[in-house]
Amino acid sequence: MNEEPTVREVIRARLASGALTRERPRPHPPDAHVTIGTGPGGNCDGCTKPIGGQDGYLMFHFPSGPTIRFHDACERMWDEERHRSLPPSAT
Repeated sequence: MNEEPTVREVIRARLASGALTRERPRPHPPDAHVTIGTGPGGNCDGCTKPIGGQDGYLMFHFPSGPTIRFHDACERMWDEERHRSLPPSAT
């Protein structure tokens, strides 16, 4: 029986592999620009699934270039998991 991983498991795996940053930018320049809205298109960097037209999202634009976007629920899980994923020396 093949079971799909939960969204939380996907986020944990992406954090562990480095595909998803543990850093959350501060919402004020010069760190990042934060956009909150509904359905910009593209895929969620947490669960990797599309953000639909009616889905709430958060998008972080880092000054170094990358942009990460999340469904509302995925952003909350990412925020929880990025703290849990830190090595003991970083806490």
